[in-house]
Amino acid sequence: MCAAFVASSFISIFSGCQKEVAKDYDSNEMATLRISIPMGDTKVISDANDAQVNHYQVFLFKDDYSLEDYTNQTSPDVTLDCTMGKKYIVAMVNAPLMDDIMDYRTLTEKTSLLSDNSVGSFVMEGLTVIDVATTNPAKIAVPVTRKVAKVELSSLTVAIDMPQYSSLAFKVSSVYLINVSSEIQYFPMQKTVPVSWSNQLAFVSEDANDLTYDDMGDFQVTASTPYTTKNTFYTYANLIDNDSFSTTWSPRHTRLVVEAMLGDQVYYYPVTLPKLEQNKVYGVNLKITRPGSFTPDARIDKFDADFQITVKDWVQGETVDEEI
Repeated sequence: MCAAFVASSFISIFSGCQKEVAKDYDSNEMATLRISIPMGDTKVISDANDAQVNHYQVFLFKDDYSLEDYTNQTSPDVTLDCTMGKKYIVAMVNAPLMDDIMDYRTLTEKTSLLSDNSVGSFVMEGLTVIDVATTNPAKIAVPVTRKVAKVELSSLTVAIDMPQYSSLAFKVSSVYLINVSSEIQYFPMQKTVPVSWSNQLAFVSEDANDLTYDDMGDFQVTASTPYTTKNTFYTYANLIDNDSFSTTWSPRHTRLVVEAMLGDQVYYYPVTLPKLEQNKVYGVNLKITRPGSFTPDARIDKFDADFQITVKDWVQGETVDEEI
């Protein structure tokens, strides 16, 4: 028999399990499942908004993937009734109501919108597979993780030595994400391409929201007064392999863009982010050394700006430093 495990995609259900051994139980006998839905975190969350739970949806699917039981509630104490045998338990947190789901495959075909998220209400998902062999099994944990990735501008410093520019005021008007993954499947396969994108190639006012845009109000940054207030943004996973800087839209990497005035000229400082995975945090430290680009989706030169990207797992706290 395969032990219970947590899976993140439909494919992984089949790959992680050995052949089932026949059980000696009445398949029509009913069992009561007591289910807990913990966060998949092992570290203390620094921002309570990251882990806030407003409501739970729990789906119980049979071995043939048909729906056997369902609940939508605000309490984390979930009880479901089912027959004996192999079960797929799906927990959705802070997700839109999905009371029309009748089978597991339909659920995996559903997509989640970035706009379904807000600070203090991030969509989370989890899946556990079990074999119910007794009428009163032990409490079952279905850990959930956030679907979003977090991007943080941790610091911004200015060190422009060129005499033509060093005396000019550097004022940050806004910071935002472009090429944003704004719609993805629930329980996607590892290489799933986003279904839709926002802020393609540039900031689009219609796409503006608190998750991807911060108005900085022409905040002046100098060599002696760096900007150290953390700006936080959220996007869905973007696992595109090949980046592009073509002026014609095509799927590409997400970029963090600092839009600023240097004197009376608008410049952009785009930082190309690595592949973005859900439930991970990407920190950016940016140092401005000269004028930037005239478009937000440009390839930034190392001589224009130094930047460092740190990647850490939201749940493990491990850090990998990457200098680009």
